[in-house]
Amino acid sequence: MENQTDNFSTSDIKIASYLLSKGISLIGVERPQVRKVIFVFEKSNLITQLIQDYLSDKAIVNPRVLFESFANLKSIIFREIGI
Repeated sequence: MENQTDNFSTSDIKIASYLLSKGISLIGVERPQVRKVIFVFEKSNLITQLIQDYLSDKAIVNPRVLFESFANLKSIIFREIGI
């Protein structure tokens, strides 16, 4: 995970899926290497708490929304590389 001044970035698709399912806005996808994708989210005061909840197994999320978020991110990845 990486923090930048104006946004939050992560290469972990599971964390990205969780953040997306909790309503954090995805503002972009970066591809610094062929096999690496970085998801960029709009900075929010809520992100730190959400990640703490995720990492400590205290996250509560609607499974359908989580799986849809995961599928959407995978779709973005494969669309980006032209598959």
